[in-house]
Parts: sequence; C-alpha cells; structure tokens
Amino acid sequence: MVIRQALMRNLFDGGIGFRIDVPSFSFPGRILVMRTQASLVVVLSLTILSPAVVTASANRCASSKDTCVAKHAAAWLTSYAKAQKGGLEVDAVRLEKANAKLAACFAKNEDKQDAGKPETVCRTSDDGAAVEALVRELTVDMACATNPLSCPSGSCAHSPCEQGAALSASCNPCVEDICSQDVFADCCTTAWDAACTDAVSRLCQLDCGSEAVGPNKCSAGKTACVNKRLAGLLKCYAKAQKAGTPLDATCVQKVQDKFDGGANPAKGCFAKVEAKQDAAKPETVCPVEVSVATAESRVDH
Repeated sequence: MVIRQALMRNLFDGGIGFRIDVPSFSFPGRILVMRTQASLVVVLSLTILSPAVVTASANRCASSKDTCVAKHAAAWLTSYAKAQKGGLEVDAVRLEKANAKLAACFAKNEDKQDAGKPETVCRTSDDGAAVEALVRELTVDMACATNPLSCPSGSCAHSPCEQGAALSASCNPCVEDICSQDVFADCCTTAWDAACTDAVSRLCQLDCGSEAVGPNKCSAGKTACVNKRLAGLLKCYAKAQKAGTPLDATCVQKVQDKFDGGANPAKGCFAKVEAKQDAAKPETVCPVEVSVATAESRVDH
C-alpha cells in the first residue's frame, strides 16, 4: 500500500476516474474480489498513466515507459503461468532478468530526455524499482487468488494443505476466509494445525488431495488472461501518450470485451478457460469458481 500511494503522489498532476471489470472469486457463501487483478489493471495502469492522457500533451517517454512496464509484467505473469501449468517452481532466474530489463528500459528512456524537445522529457524518474516491487507483489497475490492451494513462496509461508507455522490471513483468500472464523483464529496466530488444514476442505471446499496442488491449466489460463488484458490496456495508453491524444475509449472497450466477453460473457477469456474443464483431466479443473464483477475506481490527486 505504501508503494502504491507513493507512486500515485509522484506520477500524477491531474485526476481521472474510470470503470473496469475485474474477476471475483467465490467460496461458499462469500464473494471475494480478486485484489490482484484490480491492482494490475487499475493501479499499475494508473502508475504509468501520464498526465499526457489528461492534458493531451504528447510524451514519448511516458509512452515508452508504458511499453517497458507491459513487457516487464508480461515476463512475470508468463513465468507464473508456466509454473502453474506444469506444477513447477517459478523460474527465479527469468524473473531477475526481467527486473534487470525493466531498470535498463526505464534508464534508456530517461537518458534520451532533451529539454529542447518537451515530448521526450519524462514526468517521473528513478521509478523503476517502485514499479518492479508493485509488479512482484501483485503477481504473487494473483497467483494465490487463482489457485489458493499453491501460493508461491514469499506469500504464504507454506501451503494451506500442510500443517506448520501460523499463516498470514492476507496470504490468500482461503486462509483469510478460515481465519475470519473465531474458532480458527489460532490458525493465523499460533499454528496451522490439523484443524486448519481440515477447514480448507470444509470452508473453502478445496480438496488438498486434488489437482489444485499440482499442474493446473485453468490457473495458468487465467493468469494468461490477466496478462493479455494488461498488455492491451497499456498499449492503448502508450498510443495516446505518444500521439498526445485523449485515451481511445474504443481501444479500451475492445480490450475489456475480450476479457469479459462484452455482450456475451461466454466469450470472455476467463469463461473460455473454465469451459475447458474436464473431470477426466484433473489438471483442467479450476481450483476456484470465477464470476465477473464490475469495480469502480476513482483516483484523486
């Protein structure tokens, strides 16, 4: 949260409000809005959204940084999608390479600044590390949201299916759901014992012995959907910033329609992934059900 607030203060001169659709995850009796998707699409998009979009002033640096962020986020998201699909550990080397490329990309654009050419002057500088941290945080959160039983290391201390140290309630939606119950409060303060692992099945209706903890094409597919949506939106922003024109609502709508299906939800990216579920092929079964909810965000600067 501190990172996000700092980015908001540093990167904006004006204000803009808009609506987007984000997926939410539902456990029995409860709807959980997937924080990560909203953050990736809203917070990260706003992070690299230059005042050029508001003032219609061309800015090549802002446009190029949009592209840098899109490539960086894609590297992280595709790495996690690959791990989810194969039931593997995330490739740490690839992530570090992505971090290095982001820093180099931002530095390259900042080095091109020329006071005699206002469109090349970056409105922000030295913000690569902050963006890197935000992408890391949100990608890990999303991996937990799409597959609660296989949170990557660094989010939950261990799988909710395994007994061990107490887990942080914020490390994934299922853990949060369990620890919100008074009878299971010790799971997040004392130890994650047999009663806690049993609650995973009873409260979250997730089977620790199922495909949820192994290779899962559904989780990987949802991660890919998020990547496509984010890349599409950033492309819209980059185009507007480079040309010094208002954000193209048609461009944004096309991206949104591909994600949620527009007038036909069945054609949405998440819906298509879920339609491929086959009980005879456990790796295709989605660990959690997904619905599409509309989230509204307004940022004041």
